[in-house]
Amino acid sequence: MRNNLKKAIFILMMIIMLPVTSVRASIHYEDYELPIMGEEVAIISQSSSLNVNVGDIAKYSVKAKGVGLTYQWQVKLKNSANWTNASGNKDTWCFKVASVHDGMQVRCVVKDAIGETAISKAVNCIIDENLKIVSQPGSVEAEVGSKVSYSVAAEGTGLTYQWQVKFNGSAN
Repeated sequence: MRNNLKKAIFILMMIIMLPVTSVRASIHYEDYELPIMGEEVAIISQSSSLNVNVGDIAKYSVKAKGVGLTYQWQVKLKNSANWTNASGNKDTWCFKVASVHDGMQVRCVVKDAIGETAISKAVNCIIDENLKIVSQPGSVEAEVGSKVSYSVAAEGTGLTYQWQVKFNGSAN
């Protein structure tokens, strides 16, 4: 009883001494927490839509601001009208892509300590099963100082290219 009275007095004193501001604060007394006024929960940044292949690991993430945030990822399958809770409950959600995920929408519902929510924009999971290398670059022998050229041919949608080089004797 005496300990509860001390907690109540502590909380009342903190509320009286705190000016009303737009900054969220929490009062802590041992393992008691009382969220009070402040910063609204908001989405700061999030993943974009992904182009993936079956078997890949898709990774979506969201960054939010607020106090005591919890995360619930949701999906809406292609041709579905309803959002369904997914297994993810952190700011990043990963899953192994299957053909059923093609056209699926993904979003995250972020909730703060007082129950207010912010919902990320829906982004898509697009399966590009047609992505393939049609022709590989070949080996080139040239004299030091001369220019060489490499080319590759690929099929698919939304292609981007990243060339990499490994020199003889290097580990990477």
